[in-house]
Amino acid sequence: MYGVTLFVILGLFNHSEIFDQFTKNFEKNAPLALIYDDLTWTNKIRSFYVHGQEIGSKHTSEITKMFTDWWFFYPMYATAQMHARFLKENVFQLLYGYRAPRTYADKYGNDKHNYGIT
Repeated sequence: MYGVTLFVILGLFNHSEIFDQFTKNFEKNAPLALIYDDLTWTNKIRSFYVHGQEIGSKHTSEITKMFTDWWFFYPMYATAQMHARFLKENVFQLLYGYRAPRTYADKYGNDKHNYGIT
């Protein structure tokens, strides 16, 4: 899952002008990037991932988690909830984490930077 997120966040992290524009206009860009239309979520997202701070280059791991959670983990959670509602059997949601010696970041990113990607 993180590998797919990598392609998006590399555009942010490896191009400072894009990153600066994204973070400077977070209130405008977050709803577009995370595909939501309730603007009250923006402050909640900022509060959860960066504890209300201004987003900056020190938050690369948090930004990666933000994109991954919204694009992959929430849909997985919602699907598990739907199955649990309609099935008589137990529904389990499992998450496995493993950092391989080689990752997508080696090929497409800055290999000296830990993007927090498996």
